[in-house]
Amino acid sequence: MNRNARNGQALLRIAAAGASGILLAWSYGLHPWWGAAWLAPIPLLVAVAPVRWWVAVVLGALAGAIGSVSLLRYLIELGGVLDALSMSMVRSAQWAGMALVARLAMTRLPAWLGIFVMPAMIAGFEVVAALLSPHGSGGSLAYSQMDALPVIQVASIGGTAAVAFLPMLFANTVASVILRRAWVWRAAIAPALVLLLALGFGGWRTSVPVAGEDARVALIAIDRFKGIPRGWEETWAVYGPEIADAVESGAKIVVLPEKLFTITTEERDAFLDEAHALARKHGIDLVIGVDERGESARNRAYLISHTGVARHYDKRHLVPGFESHFAPGSGSLVAQSAGLGVGVAICKDMDFPGTIRGHDVAVMLVPAWDFGEDAWFHSRIAMLRGVENGVVVARSARDGLLTVSDANGRVLAETSSAAEPRTIVEGLPNRPGEATLYSTIGEAFGWACFVFAFGAVGVPVIRRRPSPPASSDDMVL
Repeated sequence: MNRNARNGQALLRIAAAGASGILLAWSYGLHPWWGAAWLAPIPLLVAVAPVRWWVAVVLGALAGAIGSVSLLRYLIELGGVLDALSMSMVRSAQWAGMALVARLAMTRLPAWLGIFVMPAMIAGFEVVAALLSPHGSGGSLAYSQMDALPVIQVASIGGTAAVAFLPMLFANTVASVILRRAWVWRAAIAPALVLLLALGFGGWRTSVPVAGEDARVALIAIDRFKGIPRGWEETWAVYGPEIADAVESGAKIVVLPEKLFTITTEERDAFLDEAHALARKHGIDLVIGVDERGESARNRAYLISHTGVARHYDKRHLVPGFESHFAPGSGSLVAQSAGLGVGVAICKDMDFPGTIRGHDVAVMLVPAWDFGEDAWFHSRIAMLRGVENGVVVARSARDGLLTVSDANGRVLAETSSAAEPRTIVEGLPNRPGEATLYSTIGEAFGWACFVFAFGAVGVPVIRRRPSPPASSDDMVL
């Protein structure tokens, strides 16, 4: 093949990596389309199969870099330029590594085995990233699937790793069929069965009717206050009538947003007395997020019972930089409310799967404060925690969405917060989700995939099996 033809092949491969990158950007964005994640890897996987290893790395890094673009402005506003650049570098490195592994799998492994390596690789990456990242699982490909309810049901088995596994399995199977044509069809039978079983399982779970209500929960948010108000009395006076209206609609639990106002240690008793009086008057339990200042600053949520008991929970996972002045919490809050086992977490805590795993609760009550444009995305992160653990999630957010979702991730009620008071009053299912496999075994699926992926590719590399000779179609750079 002459130089012009080789350069043409190089441009085609770069274009393929670019196409994958664009679809990845759609998948990783704040408003993803679920189908993009199923298609995104295909052009890249086809492009890297016949090239030298370093070319595969370059193409993967290019796709990953383009895939990170959709979040750059958001991350710069949230955590600064360094945080955004770090995310972009991690995404580039991730897809560079995946492209290299894909090439090794396609050139050194039989088709029936190689087809499963890339899905296992991304599943393994999911658990490692969630463990090491200050944003937990926030960068997971799994959240691109939140509008595909049958797909996300596998989270009840393997968490985000299992959800990300499925679109990658589809993409790798399609790429393998394209590259190896007729004789690979037999190897495609196993992944096709896995996909059918997973989607069938998801269809079965989502076909179960939503249970009738047991108690009613109210979510209330008012965005008219700028920042975190210093005087708690003024803010409380505005929320009081809204709470009374929610009680008229049958609410037994009321959840208010995160950092509703600032209180000092000296003001705490007066605030709690007022909150207790309101709870007793209406026979309700209140969850209220506050910025509490004492010897240290705490991003705190109070669970105030109508019986006069107040318990608190301190946010454990703080937004890097943005909340660095707060001291992180270290414990969980699980209690009984309206006859149900409830847990309390605050906003970003729900980005970390381990925060609520293993809690023996039926409902998670989540005060939150979003950043406007990430309202849908962050509400869906919390919903996936509900699917993983078989719990209802009631999340009340400033500058975001007020959402109630069931144990299968179905949205029972949702509205946007606004300057004027917004309230949702929704029944909590009287048949809460059962304990899931994931709530018992945790990230076992993801870690098993991690071991499998590196074992399957690593053994042939260690044995120094010769790779096929480089094609004359290899890129000339």
